[in-house]
Amino acid sequence: MLSISSTHKAPPNSDRPTRRLILAGLGATVTSYAFDAKNAFGKAANQSVLDIIAEFEASPDLSFTNYQFREFAENFPDLRLERAPSRVDPSDLAISSTSKALIIACEVSSEAVYIQKYQRPIWPGGHSGITVGIGYDLGYVSPDESRRAWEGYLDHSALDSLTTACGLKGNRAKEMLAAVNNIVVGWDHAKTQFSEELKRYVGLAQKSLPNFSSLSEHSRGAIVSLVYNRGPSFDASGPRYQEMRRIREHMIVRDFSKIPNELRAMTRLWPDMKGLLRRREAEASLFEMGLQ
Repeated sequence: MLSISSTHKAPPNSDRPTRRLILAGLGATVTSYAFDAKNAFGKAANQSVLDIIAEFEASPDLSFTNYQFREFAENFPDLRLERAPSRVDPSDLAISSTSKALIIACEVSSEAVYIQKYQRPIWPGGHSGITVGIGYDLGYVSPDESRRAWEGYLDHSALDSLTTACGLKGNRAKEMLAAVNNIVVGWDHAKTQFSEELKRYVGLAQKSLPNFSSLSEHSRGAIVSLVYNRGPSFDASGPRYQEMRRIREHMIVRDFSKIPNELRAMTRLWPDMKGLLRRREAEASLFEMGLQ
């Protein structure tokens, strides 16, 4: 009986450390594989963003689509949403340098294109007002707001001229263009003013979305790019804004991983506007970079 009992007893304790080492090694291998896959995904997303920025820098036509089409201007009068976040406090919450480069590339392509096409005021068309610098639309700001935004970058004569275009949109802005077309905003001043203005868009996104500060700098930058182009329409009604509403829902429950799909899904709205299609893809990839 003793021999039978000894035959069926549990393996000696000396085997257990070996098993633990084997299992620990397997766990490390799985963890390493998951890390490598996640790292590769992050690199792919990063390359996608950089490639799209390069596309915009090489193609003024892509950027002009974004410069020309602003949902603040085109669709928001009925929603009573402001074009510019001039009444929103600026936020010092950081966004990544890559996201800033993306927004600039989407809006004005590059320094060379800016100097060629945008350093003087233009009228993009539609319901837009006269636009100066990197996307600053005078049609949706007051004279005082315009002065505060551009003081230090333009002389008093230029500031006075810009105020005459404030509040004018559509054809009224078009008719005013000749009166202000002699103003020149240099590239360095445009970039510096844009950096200050962008803080208000960060503030606008932060005010509009719960848990915004919990996002990484890349992911926050992707949302700011979206808001810069489509506005804070996260609670707007109607099928046009269904993805925007879902982004807010995902933010509320901190289900951040679903947001890139919403950014890609909204490309249904602009099937023939490559500049907007590429921008949404870049924002989705940038958000995914932030998830890594």
